[in-house]
Amino acid sequence: MPSTSFADDTDWPLTEYGITHPDNAHLRIYLALIAERIQLLLSSSPDAPTPLFGLVPEPGSVLRKLNEPDGLPTPTAREQRLRHALLANENNAESAGRPLRLPRLADTFLLTTFDIDLLVVTLAPHVDNRFAQAYAYLNDDGTRTGPTTQAALRLARGDHLDPDHLTHLSPTGPLLRHGLLFVEDQDAPPPARILRVPDRIRAHLLGDNQPSSTPSQHITISTPAPLTPLESHHEAVGQLRKANASGSAFTLLRHDDPTTALTIASHALTPLTAPHPPVTVDLRQAPADPTSRSHLFAQALTEARLRTSALIVGPLEEPDSTHLTRLLPDPETAQETAPLPITLVAPADWRAPHGLTFTEVRLPSLTHTERTLLWGKLLPPETTPSLPHNGLAHTMALYQLTATQIRDAHAWAAHQAATTHTPLSGALLTEAVRRHNTEGLRRLATHLIPQARMKDLVLDPATTAHLTALIDRVRHRDTVLNDWNLRPGAGYGRGITALFSGESGTGKTLAAEVIASELGLDLYTVNIATVVDKYIGETEKNLEQIFTEATGINAILLFDEADALFGKRSEVKDAHDRYSNIETAYLLQRIEKFNGLTLLTTNLAANIDTAFQRRLDTTVTFPTPDAEQRARLWHLFLRDAPLDPDLDLSHIATAFDLTGGAIRSCAVSAAYSAAAANHPITPTHILNAVRAEYRKLRRLIPGIWECLINGPVSHSVVTESRGAR
Repeated sequence: MPSTSFADDTDWPLTEYGITHPDNAHLRIYLALIAERIQLLLSSSPDAPTPLFGLVPEPGSVLRKLNEPDGLPTPTAREQRLRHALLANENNAESAGRPLRLPRLADTFLLTTFDIDLLVVTLAPHVDNRFAQAYAYLNDDGTRTGPTTQAALRLARGDHLDPDHLTHLSPTGPLLRHGLLFVEDQDAPPPARILRVPDRIRAHLLGDNQPSSTPSQHITISTPAPLTPLESHHEAVGQLRKANASGSAFTLLRHDDPTTALTIASHALTPLTAPHPPVTVDLRQAPADPTSRSHLFAQALTEARLRTSALIVGPLEEPDSTHLTRLLPDPETAQETAPLPITLVAPADWRAPHGLTFTEVRLPSLTHTERTLLWGKLLPPETTPSLPHNGLAHTMALYQLTATQIRDAHAWAAHQAATTHTPLSGALLTEAVRRHNTEGLRRLATHLIPQARMKDLVLDPATTAHLTALIDRVRHRDTVLNDWNLRPGAGYGRGITALFSGESGTGKTLAAEVIASELGLDLYTVNIATVVDKYIGETEKNLEQIFTEATGINAILLFDEADALFGKRSEVKDAHDRYSNIETAYLLQRIEKFNGLTLLTTNLAANIDTAFQRRLDTTVTFPTPDAEQRARLWHLFLRDAPLDPDLDLSHIATAFDLTGGAIRSCAVSAAYSAAAANHPITPTHILNAVRAEYRKLRRLIPGIWECLINGPVSHSVVTESRGAR
């Protein structure tokens, strides 16, 4: 037999078996006990080692092994002394308040004495190579240096066989189920399979506190980052601590900011598990398939239990998360381990699988005051004067951003300012905010970055006042709804809905762009053609996607020609009427729960369902422009174009009753004609463009055109104008 020199009594130096940490003296004694059993088993074997050990079986050895009893001789006096030493060592450590790793691991996973024996038997060759040599001899194979399941059972059970011992190495047993052991050679017969201890378990028992390298990119163990002193954050921390202290199996933290939610969960659980910080599994970069996630969760669960710590898992992004039942412990076997605080982090709309009970904690969205505080900590002092409503922090707080998005937006804007050697401005910060807008709306809505400003609108004072009031409503929404507590009830959201009505071309869509520009928001125009679907239920699904995607961005939803979707419900005469009414009813419910700004435009206001009228926050009517407004529009559109001195735009505006959209169309057509002739825009270019626009609108051309132009007009133009009438 190969040389296996083991100690003779219990008073070894701490370096014996490669164990140096004083807290592992218990394990050192246990290994000596296993060594004694191995010597006892080897001394009872009639086989002697040969030069061909492990390669060629000795004649008759197979028959002798089949006929020899399956067990160990009676335990020796030394083995009994070792057992007493183990018990004394454990009692002394417990009295001194210094927990030993092996007993603590047994308490954590509720291991029996037989489980501990199996674990140490399997751990032995991972600690000292002499055990590997001994196992190779027992296996009659120099390449198999670990205990087989049969050898492990013989060494652990002593001199008697209990049928229940076999269940300790089954897949449902605590050793294999919790990853404390694993089996090699799955193709070999079960008694001949080799048992191994994972490196992380070996390292833990020898005093290492670092997780294994395999899952380190997804499993983190660190002190939580500083928590911003926000009231909602500290309230969530208190609720999480209360939920975990109550002994709940799982706590679910719902959020709209995964990074902040993970930080809050870590802050909440760290004092409960001191001195060991929680184990966090960040699923944002983890593999998506359930098998990989299940393996990752098992590693993290084992790590948390090794540390007698807590476990945080998230964010759970899948709406149904059917794989979660594979990740969480089986409720029927959950009592086979010590209680472990587990917090799951998931979005507010995440649906928990059936059969799992959670204590829910909701992380509310940031208020305007909290967003102002966060921006104020990030922005330079000169941009945030003593009066917060005058500072850039207050302006940026109008954007509905999470704490993480605020930090990211500031970091991006600050980087751009540094690389271009320009000051950090509101324009840069606004551009950074727009980078957070989602791409999910692009299929069902047209994205428009607004350019027009209020000065580009030509409206009467009353209409302009209505638009200004709408902008003020958005800007001061948080003050009224939160600070003054004038929140809507009955499940209504915090959204604002406005209807723009008027003839085509009176500036409704342009006004929507102006509002978006004044508020620094993107504009999404809903494409009716891609939303409405001939199949039952698909229209509602498309609308739900639009509202869901728009909830997470800072943008305005524009339903152009809204009467196509928001039309009056009619008496049900057939299936078509019934499902058409269902679509309208769905919109009634969904739009009042939306928290953003929704603008509806129509030139048929009478066709809008009366139920929508009640839900509108404001209605703005866009009248046809008068002569003075038309003159301003003509000059506005042609302000940069070369004009003929004979052209009098005021006379044109007085003579032709056109809307702003029609005037713009005429100005563009006249400009193209003049550019083609390489000549400034003349009265003839304008008259031809107006005539074409009237024909397009199917309207009669008024008056004699010669009276509208200062100076002579050619006979061809007069004749042409009379013919057009």
